[in-house]
Amino acid sequence: MKAVVIGLDAAVSSLVEEYLAAGKMPNLKRLIEEGVYTRARSVFPGVTPINWATVSTGAYPGTHGITDFMVLEPGDPLDGGRDTFLGETYQAETLWQAASRAGHRVATLNFPGADQSRHENHLWVAGRGSPASYTPYAIRNISCFATEPYASALRDSIPITLRDRRAVIQLSPEYGEGAGLELELEVSRNAEGEAGALVRDLKRGAEVAFLRPHRPGPWLWGEFEVGGTVKRASYRLELAHFDADRPALAVYVSQITCPRDIATPPEMGETLVEAIGPFIGYCGARGYDRGWVPARRMVEEGRYKGVWMARAARHLVTRYDYQLVMLKWHLLDHIQHAIWGGFDPISPWYEAERAPEFESLMEESYMAADAMIGELLPLLKEGVTLVVVSDHGHLPHLRAVSINNLLAQHGLIHTLPTEDDPPQVDWSRTQVFGGPALGHIWVNLKGRQPQGIVASREYESLRQRVIDLLLALRDPETGAHPVARAMRKQEARELGLWGSRVGDIVYLMEPGYSGDFNWSPLSRDGEVIVSLGPGHESTADYGQGKFIADKFQSVHGCGDPAASLGRGTEEAILAMAGPSLRRGAQLEAIPNLTVVAPTLAAATGLPAPAHSEGVVLESWLER
Repeated sequence: MKAVVIGLDAAVSSLVEEYLAAGKMPNLKRLIEEGVYTRARSVFPGVTPINWATVSTGAYPGTHGITDFMVLEPGDPLDGGRDTFLGETYQAETLWQAASRAGHRVATLNFPGADQSRHENHLWVAGRGSPASYTPYAIRNISCFATEPYASALRDSIPITLRDRRAVIQLSPEYGEGAGLELELEVSRNAEGEAGALVRDLKRGAEVAFLRPHRPGPWLWGEFEVGGTVKRASYRLELAHFDADRPALAVYVSQITCPRDIATPPEMGETLVEAIGPFIGYCGARGYDRGWVPARRMVEEGRYKGVWMARAARHLVTRYDYQLVMLKWHLLDHIQHAIWGGFDPISPWYEAERAPEFESLMEESYMAADAMIGELLPLLKEGVTLVVVSDHGHLPHLRAVSINNLLAQHGLIHTLPTEDDPPQVDWSRTQVFGGPALGHIWVNLKGRQPQGIVASREYESLRQRVIDLLLALRDPETGAHPVARAMRKQEARELGLWGSRVGDIVYLMEPGYSGDFNWSPLSRDGEVIVSLGPGHESTADYGQGKFIADKFQSVHGCGDPAASLGRGTEEAILAMAGPSLRRGAQLEAIPNLTVVAPTLAAATGLPAPAHSEGVVLESWLER
């Protein structure tokens, strides 16, 4: 029996149910009418790599080993970490590995932990599932070329100059040596008299497109030399900002990808692009965050990518007889982080007069998810089981907490006497350190850490001191205690956390508060609690060690997986339909995401992953 798993990263159950009731998601409604639906709870921390690992393995983080965005092994420096979007960090078998082992053909599309094809019968397509603003297979990631006055206003845009109403842009490979395209943009009018920009490929000596303002142009193809290899790749241009009279312009360039680079084996990338159309891997907030494009472009690119992956999944099942296809789509997470405050009255970013604009964008994003489901619904008539699942929800982001600044304030972290920003940690005097991302604090223990200074006899008393500090922290503006719970790692077993990859202390935040070390890192200003809202505009990016919490208008994963606040909830969704699923079956309690893999296996006859720990939802199955 065949199955397709449609992973909707960050589909928030409260919003899904709201849009279902309003008739905004008719395809999901039909799938639920044909099968079953429940809210589902993440495992802690409720973030992307941890919970997609739980979905694909049926195991808790203590077993599958994905306990944070990065994981630490004994002997690793406390400010390091290993990327948990890579399958090499997994310690448990996945659904696709189990099915492949049994001789079934399997495909993963943009699914965490499924990087490249390392297993027989496994087709890898469209990335490793990371929300990062780059993808390793892209020849060039998104960019923006701008003349003044736009160049000064659009962060990280590439300045160009108009001479005689013409400017040239160079689309060269972003990574490694090579050569790309040289395009000339001429401010002109088309045959209908519309003002815009005529695009010429100077190497080919050909006109390739006419760009109208604020509309994506046609898909274009060009040859790029990368590392001595010539690659034919697709891209798209948009005249995102334009003043015909001045004249001035800014051109947004989509991600540039070669079909052979988006899949392993590479010929399947060519096959899918030929059948479905050009592929783009990134649909995140980078362009919106910098002012290059409006939020609607993020939604439109996300919809394109989602529908592309859904059509690819259907093509693989019907044309190539794949028994299991798993895809993960990230637009909802991106758009919610970027604009949640615009439509939730509890948010400090909320403005009533603009709320309809952001409400519309959110609805369109969930309707894009529904369009993906609509592409796959016909498979139900062919006996294919469909699963729609998300990994976590979202809450409004009200205040950001720097746990490491708190620890430094109490003399547990020390920095070197330099002017570096971010500051450098003085490990010879640092007793504890939080990270890599959220929920974990580590003791700088002798014999375990490379520069450990804490003796084993001091370990327990130090842990208790840290727990007491966390729980005693009070927000001076609200009077609230931002840290809801703090515990020794042994007590975190109830959260599904155990083993060497779990911090010595585990903590959970109250709803509305973030405690993410990447969002609110150790900083020179020493601020522990920051009130968010308009006026806080970070220009740093993820991974630079700078404060970026104000980039995120919603938060998830820092607290209780059952928490709700404003229009949000941390709770995810799970819907299934297929020949072995009972229509309308109900559950007495909300399950967590460990149930997905074993229940799918039981419903389809596909093998369950070897380390699966979740229960089978027997009441959902026809026996």
